Amino acid sequence: TIAAYAMPPHLADLIVSEQPTKTVTPGSTLGKALLRILRPYGGVACVPPKDGKASDVKSKWQTLTKRGPLLGAADWTHQYADAGNSVVSEDTRVRAPLGLLWFGNGPPNDEVLPRHGHGPSPQVAAGRLFIEGTNMLRGLDIYTGRLLWQRDLPGLGEYHKHTGHHPGAGEIGTNYVSLADFVYVVYGEKILKLNAADGRTQAEFTTPATDETSTDDDKEESKPANWGGMAVLGDVLIATSTPTTADGQPTRFSSASRTLVAMNRHTGKVLWQRNSQYGFRHNNIALGAGKVFCIDGLSEAKLAAAKRRGIDSSNYKPSLMALELNTGKQLWSTTEDVFGTFLNYSAEHDVLLQSGSAYRDRARDESKKGMVTYRGKDGSVVWKNLGLSHAGPCLLHGEMIIPQGPAYSLLTGEPVTRRHPLSGQTMPWKFTRNYGCNTAIGGKNLITFRSGAAGYYDMENNGGTGNFGGFKSSCTSNLIIAGGLLSAPEYTRTCSCNYQNQTSLAMIHDPRVETWTFNSMSWDGKPVRRVGINFGAPGDRRNGKGREGNGTLWLDYPSVGGSSPNLPMDLKGEKPQYFRVHSSLVKANNVEGGGEELGWVAASGVVGAERISLTLAKDDTPRKYTISLHFADVTETAAGKRTFDVSLQGEKVLKQFDIVAQAGGPNRAVVKQFKGVTVAGQLEITLLPTGSLPPILCGIEAVAEEP
Repeated sequence: TIAAYAMPPHLADLIVSEQPTKTVTPGSTLGKALLRILRPYGGVACVPPKDGKASDVKSKWQTLTKRGPLLGAADWTHQYADAGNSVVSEDTRVRAPLGLLWFGNGPPNDEVLPRHGHGPSPQVAAGRLFIEGTNMLRGLDIYTGRLLWQRDLPGLGEYHKHTGHHPGAGEIGTNYVSLADFVYVVYGEKILKLNAADGRTQAEFTTPATDETSTDDDKEESKPANWGGMAVLGDVLIATSTPTTADGQPTRFSSASRTLVAMNRHTGKVLWQRNSQYGFRHNNIALGAGKVFCIDGLSEAKLAAAKRRGIDSSNYKPSLMALELNTGKQLWSTTEDVFGTFLNYSAEHDVLLQSGSAYRDRARDESKKGMVTYRGKDGSVVWKNLGLSHAGPCLLHGEMIIPQGPAYSLLTGEPVTRRHPLSGQTMPWKFTRNYGCNTAIGGKNLITFRSGAAGYYDMENNGGTGNFGGFKSSCTSNLIIAGGLLSAPEYTRTCSCNYQNQTSLAMIHDPRVETWTFNSMSWDGKPVRRVGINFGAPGDRRNGKGREGNGTLWLDYPSVGGSSPNLPMDLKGEKPQYFRVHSSLVKANNVEGGGEELGWVAASGVVGAERISLTLAKDDTPRKYTISLHFADVTETAAGKRTFDVSLQGEKVLKQFDIVAQAGGPNRAVVKQFKGVTVAGQLEITLLPTGSLPPILCGIEAVAEEP
C-alpha cells in the first residue's frame, strides 16, 4: 500500500490508488498516509470502494482532498512579510532542525535578477512562490519546486540589473505584491493584476486623473504617471504615484513618490488619493488595523541636499499620520520628531515603530539612529529614544524589536535580556552571524540570513547561530519562511563566491536531522548552573526547553564549529582521539535518573582520555552538582574488552565499567547519573582502563542542585 512507501510530504497534486478500500477518512491509516503526501491547497486522492474495481467507471470512487494551508503555516506576501512591514512571518511550522525536502527542481536561474542588484525578495502565497527576473515574473510550487508559470514582461526588473552593489528594492521598495488569488505588479504606468494560478493578466490599473487638490504642475501632466511602491490590506490596494527626486521632479524610480492612491484591488476603482507636500517614502508606508500609516517628509540627507541647492526649507514640517484605509480620512498626525525612513506596524500590539534601516547596501540616506513608537489607534507616544543607534530594517517579533542585532522591547524600549545558558545570569539578547550582505528576516521560530553560507538563528530555544552549509543565500533576503517550509529559490546569479551548490531548494522541519550552532558569547565567570560537554561534536547544540527554559547548552570539544562560551577544560591522555557518526546510528534507550535520550551526544566522543578537569566556577566554594556521563561504543567491540574505572572528585563511581555490556550492545547509548557531587571550582573526572582497549567518553553534563 501507499502507506508503506516513505515518499516525501506534500508531493502530489493527485493520487490514484487501484487498491479497493472500504472507507477512507482523514483519521484512517490510509487517509493519514495520503494526506501526508498530498499537496496542500487542493491535492486530491481517489480510491475505489471496497466492493468496486479500479477499472469499473460505474463504481463510486472515494476522494480525499487536502484543502487550504497546513496547520500553523502562513504566507509572505510583501517585501517585508506583510503590509505592516513586520519582516517576520507568522508561520509556526518552520523550526530547527530542518531537512531537505527537494532541490534542483524547476527552471534555471539565468533569468533571475543579479544578486547585487538587490531585487525584491521572493514572496509566497497559497503554496506558490513568486520571483522576479529580468523581463519576467514566474510562479513556482513551493512543495516541489516545479514551474507553474512564467510571464514575459519586457523591462521588468530593469532597475535591478546591476552587478555592482546597489540598494535596489531596499531603497525604492518592491514592485509586486503576491496574494492567494492575484499578484499585483508595478509595470511602468500600469499595475498589472495577474491570476496567481497561471500568471494571466486579469486587469490593468493606471494612475487616476488629478483631483482638485492637485497642483498646477500636476494638472499640466496629461499622460498617466509611473507607479512607485505598493501594498495590499484586505480589498484595498495602496500604491504611490509619480516617483520624484529630492526636489520634487518626476522620475522613473525613486525612494519616494508624490501621491498616495487607494484602490479597490479587484476593480481598480479609486477610493481616494492624497498628494504630499514633500513626498511619501515607499518604506515609510505601513498598513494595519484598517489604517494607512505614512510619513510626508524628506530624509535628513535629502533635506540637506535641498538646502545646498538653495531650496527654502525654513518652514519644513514633515508629518507622520494615520489615514483611514477605506476613505483616506486623517485620523491623527504629528510633526514632532519625524525623522524616520522605515515604518513597521505590529497588529498584535497596535504599535507603530518609526526608525531607519541603515545597513550594508541599503540606501545612503537611511536614518541611522532614533526610534519612536506610537499607539496605532490615536498616535500617542509609547516611548522614544532619539539617540539610539541601530541597523535595519527592524524585525517586529512579538514584543521584541530586532534591529539586525541586539533587541529592544516594543512596549518599553528597554534592551531585551536573556539568561546566560551556563550561569543563568542576565545578559543582553542578541544574535550574531558571519559575513553577509543581505539583511535578516524572520519567522516565529527562526531568523534567517547569510552567515557566510545560508544561516539562521534558533529563536525557539535561543539555541545559537547555525548554517545549512553547501549553499549561500542571496544578497537579497531569499530564505523565506512561509507555507510550512523554508524556501530558498536560487537568487545568486552573477555571484563569484566559491560555494559548492548553486540551486533552488526547500527545507522542512525534520527531527531526525542533526543541527549544530555556534554561540558568540563568553562565559561570564559566574558559577556554572548547567552545561554539557559534547566530545567530538561539530558544533554546539541545545536540547531545547523553550526560549527561557532549562535546556542544556552542549559545547563542542574541541571547539571546531565556531565561537562558544570559553569554559576552561583540560583533557589528558595518551594520544586521545575523537570520533563521530550520525546520531541515527546510535540507539539511545539506556538512561539513568530520568535523564534525556540524547543520541546525538553519544554519536561522538573521545577515545583514550584519562583525566579531565572542567572548570565550573572561578572560586573554590563547594557546590553540589548532578553529573551525567554519556557513553557509547560505536565499534563492533564485544563485551569485556573495553572496561575501565571512573572516578569523580577522586571517588570511584564506576568499577570495571563495560559500555557494551551496560548498553546491551555496540552503537547504543548509556547514561550514568551521579547526584550530590561536591565541586569546589573544578570537576575532576578520571578514567582508568582495566581492559585491553582505552576508555570512551561521549559527553559530560553538570547541573547545579541548589535552587
